[in-house]
Amino acid sequence: MKKFENQLRNSMGTLIGRTSHAILNKLQKRFREEGYAITVEQWQLLINLNNCDDQLHQQLAENTFKEKSTITRILDGLEKKGLVKRVAGTADRRQKRIRITARGRALLDNVKPLVLDVQARALQGLDPEGIRVCQDILLSIYGNVTAEQD
Repeated sequence: MKKFENQLRNSMGTLIGRTSHAILNKLQKRFREEGYAITVEQWQLLINLNNCDDQLHQQLAENTFKEKSTITRILDGLEKKGLVKRVAGTADRRQKRIRITARGRALLDNVKPLVLDVQARALQGLDPEGIRVCQDILLSIYGNVTAEQD
């Protein structure tokens, strides 16, 4: 049983999850230290909206791999801060389109150096070719996990 626990502790899934968690925690700490009242989850939604603005709620959930209820909670916080706005759709006013505001874009510009610094520190000392290989491997693993199974 001990051998299985050791194998699980160092499995790809565990290592990927642990690494992701550590990087996001470091980023959240930097946001707090620099006085940005934003969570990593909020930042992730803003980044997604900045890249593809004017999304429906469902699209935003799919694009960020989050549950719709989680998206609602995050959007409520972002809207209170004036970083996003919900706009009624033209075809169906019940469907709200989510848009990033100028204030949201400015915040992204302000935190960009922090994000790049955390990323650089996470990758320091690694060979660029090794990083590319690792990215290819992770993309393959993701494809394997998300592929339709017969």
